Amino acid sequence: MTSTETSPPPHFNGENFHVWAIKMRAHLKALSWWDVIMDDNDPPPLGDTATLNQSRRHKEDKAKKPKAIACLFSAVSDRVFSRIMNFESPKVVWEKLKEEFDGGVRSRKMKILRLKSEFALLRMQKNESVKDYTSKLSDVINKMRLLGEDFPESRVVEQILIGLPS
Repeated sequence: MTSTETSPPPHFNGENFHVWAIKMRAHLKALSWWDVIMDDNDPPPLGDTATLNQSRRHKEDKAKKPKAIACLFSAVSDRVFSRIMNFESPKVVWEKLKEEFDGGVRSRKMKILRLKSEFALLRMQKNESVKDYTSKLSDVINKMRLLGEDFPESRVVEQILIGLPS
């Protein structure tokens, strides 16, 4: 793939924001547009003595914001798009999506607590393989990590030992 060819952006329909955000961040970084999401400032104006190279670079830098916002718009469903279509800054679009679909700190903490409880209660069933049991544990752990929870491997090993039948 050349630098002008990329895969399409990941699609977001309003569900699993954390997964989409990780994929979208990687996509935007690959296109060198993530910096305009984080820093909403326009490039400084060119001086009167700008070289042709500097002028070309400035034009490319100015085009990043519209390209990033177009990428964000194309990555969401029509239902999600209607909530962000009036924003002209890619940073504002990203923050709005994050605010609306990330659920905020309190919501994230509640999800983590629910997942921790689910994790602690998981036990291997008599007719279940170790592979299936560890797969269920991994699924819960990955959901917690997607929510930003640091989950030590030692705790995973401990839960596997606790959850195994005698």
